[in-house]
Amino acid sequence: MRILILGWVVFAVVAGWACESHHTTSREDPKDTKNDTFPPTDIKFFGTREYRFGKIKQGEQVTHQFEFQNVGKNPLKIYRATASCGCTTPDYPKGLIQPGEKAHITVVFNSAGKEGEQKKRATVVVNTPKKYYDLYLRGEVVDGESQPDSTKK
Repeated sequence: MRILILGWVVFAVVAGWACESHHTTSREDPKDTKNDTFPPTDIKFFGTREYRFGKIKQGEQVTHQFEFQNVGKNPLKIYRATASCGCTTPDYPKGLIQPGEKAHITVVFNSAGKEGEQKKRATVVVNTPKKYYDLYLRGEVVDGESQPDSTKK
């Protein structure tokens, strides 16, 4: 009986820890916006948030600029931009984007050591009601022997 009770206690502790750690990494409450002094605003991306680069040779880089505008009434603050892996690098404006102002986020994908279909994500955290926006670069990396598409930028 003691073993059964001990088992339930261990289960409850582990389950509680798992729930707590899941909550702290939730996209609903990013840690760098908890004490947000920037009032919410709104953002509009022009075109799609997924850039399809077609086929490229292994080792080539793809760069794409995702254009957006602050369509809200308050300044837009980009807290951070992160990538899904080390082969992808986002770069974003570090200052405030004023209402009506347009800007862009540049995402670079380095295909060195990659092969086949690729879908790379950059996540941007901003002071809007929807805190997270995902941007994607998608295409195929082929070996140097294959003929790439001319759609690469």
